[in-house]
Amino acid sequence: MPDYYTATMGDYALVYAVTREGKVLVLRQYKHGCRRVCLTFPGGYVAPGEDPAAAVERELLEETGYRLETLTPLGSFVANANQGCNTAHLFRADGCRYERPAESGDLEEMQLVQMSPEELSTSAAIADMAVLGYVGLALLAERVARRT
Repeated sequence: MPDYYTATMGDYALVYAVTREGKVLVLRQYKHGCRRVCLTFPGGYVAPGEDPAAAVERELLEETGYRLETLTPLGSFVANANQGCNTAHLFRADGCRYERPAESGDLEEMQLVQMSPEELSTSAAIADMAVLGYVGLALLAERVARRT
């Protein structure tokens, strides 16, 4: 179709990061698209040609100050079925340990929150995520954990 429009945006990577103590690292921050404060996961932009795993490891350290021990890819998914937009690369990190204070350099204010997987799976926490990609990551990461 000559007049069918698509949108092109940069790919991004998100990580469901679990500490050695079994807590999930979550950020509470304002997201302009939702126009409210949400629960989010560490992650960010993947530069053209950059390995999404390297991007998510960098973003985790920048945004939380934690370094991961093991990283499990959960898949890469198109964010919008009709317009394309971009690809979300999803990961689960385990054995995360605190290394240094967060240094995101973002204009956004973020509060690091540690939650148990059970707390994160409540309907209130899921509603606080407000973004389908975050909800999908949480459900997928815990499903993978139950299988292993």
